[in-house]
This record gives sequence, C-alpha cells and structure tokens, in this order.
Amino acid sequence: MLVVGVDENGLGPGLGPLVVTAIVLEVPDVGEDALRLDRHGLPASVADSKLVFKRTVRSYATGEAVALALAGALLAACEGRHVSGFLAALTRGACALAREGAPPELHHAELPVPIWGGDPAPIEAALAAAGIRVVDVACRVLFPAEFNCARTGPGGKLALNYRIFEEALGLLAARPPLALLGKIGGTRFYRPWLDASPRLSDVETLEEEPAESRYRTRFGDAPLELRFVRDGDETYLPIAAASLVGKYVREASMLCLNRALGFDAPIPHASGYWSDPKTHLAIERFEERFARTVPRSAFLRDG
Repeated sequence: MLVVGVDENGLGPGLGPLVVTAIVLEVPDVGEDALRLDRHGLPASVADSKLVFKRTVRSYATGEAVALALAGALLAACEGRHVSGFLAALTRGACALAREGAPPELHHAELPVPIWGGDPAPIEAALAAAGIRVVDVACRVLFPAEFNCARTGPGGKLALNYRIFEEALGLLAARPPLALLGKIGGTRFYRPWLDASPRLSDVETLEEEPAESRYRTRFGDAPLELRFVRDGDETYLPIAAASLVGKYVREASMLCLNRALGFDAPIPHASGYWSDPKTHLAIERFEERFARTVPRSAFLRDG
C-alpha cells in the first residue's frame, strides 16, 4: 500500500525556517494497522521527532540516522554531500534563498553530511526487514523573508501552513490515494481552505472532529483522501517519518544560522523559539553583525 505522510516543523519560532515535509511510503499490508507507528517493530528512534531530537549531540545523531535512512537516496545523488545540496534536492530547488536579501550562510552552508555522526545503516536495515520502502520525499522550506511575505495572505499563519502542505504534496512525483497529515494548530474545519485551493476539485467532507478531519477530493487528476490527524506524529508512521525528516532539515539550518552568528556549539545554540532565552541572544548577535547589511525581515519572522 502506498501512502503519503505530511507534517510541519517550525511553525511557531521567531528564527529559522518553516519546513513542511511530504514522504511517500510503501508498506507491506493494507488497512489502518499497517499505517500505525507501533505496527512494524521498528527501532524506538522512529518516533515523533519531538521525542527524538533532545538537546544533546547523541540525540541529534540518533535523529540524523533516521532522517538519512528516510531521505538518504536524495543525499547520495547530491554533489559533495553537503547541507546545501541536500536541501536543494529535497526542495527540488524551490528555496527562495537567492531572493531573501541575506547571505546564504545565515540559513545553510557547505556543511558536510552527516553532521552529528548519525549512521543510517541500522535504520535502513530495519525498514527493509519490515518491508517498508521510501518511494519519494520532498520538503517545502520557507525562510523568514518568504514566510513574512506569504503570511500576509488570507487566513494568516495557519492558512499559510495549509498552503505549504499542498505545495509539498505537489513536489512529489508519486500520487498515492491516501495522505495522512498532522493537524494544523488544532484546526478542525479545513473545508474553506480546500474549497479555495486551485489544486483540488470535487471536495467532499467525510468527517470533521477534534481528533481527525477527513475529506475526499481530487489533487489534479488523481483521487486523494486527506486525513488530518491530531498528534498524528505520535501514532502514524508516515506522519512521524515526515516529522523526522523535517526536524532534521530545520535543525541543520539552525546550526548553520547559529554558526554564522558566532555560536560554535555542536548543536544549535539557540533553538529559535521565543521561550528560549538564547533566541534573544541570537537576535542581539544579528543586530551586532548583520543589521547594517541584512534586512531584519530576512532573519526574524513577524508574528
């Protein structure tokens, strides 16, 4: 059975990118059980990315191993095996960095991969033993300048996040009939966004509940069922897989950003979240080093 999982990483922070990842998996069975995270006997590191990436080098290596097992085929095709090339492959070259008005090293750099020493081989073996195959994976990445511009559209930040979900789906070559998506900010009613989409047609509401919202539609010419699931990265393998790849992409970018600001810690010194005091220190560093040459909107998100 083919299924696509979609999830976002970094909707709320003030620094760094918003990353939406879509990943197509082939699982050996059909039905609801085949989609569950606990169904296939995979290592504990194949889980919700928030549980995997802690504030230690060891946990980052663990998360990196899983992300590279899921998206490593794209990395293998990259010239030089660097973060910048990996990002370009995952986004199909769709990043807007060249139009941001910021030096590229503020967001990505020629940082060799693996960054934290993560070894994907054991995870690759576990996926193969479970009969799980990664068919395709893509990321839509919005750095601050594009994020700030795009969020001024109708519906604000949550509607923007939904539009980026669709854009990530659009980057995939494969068109599975089922997409499992993490709920966006706890939203229950997606129908207005679906009806406004130029990519979708024949939208039919199947269910709109706090735990899950389901719709039947057509994405271009292909039939598609959309299932938005609350805490889906804790329950469903495709959503967890998307979350793990997206978290790795965001953390790799945050490491590049922190190093450009002069923080040389092995993992990102500042997370970018407003609750983190180091984020405010990072903003001070930006003001000291780049404020005269880089627009603030290319570094710091609005809202």
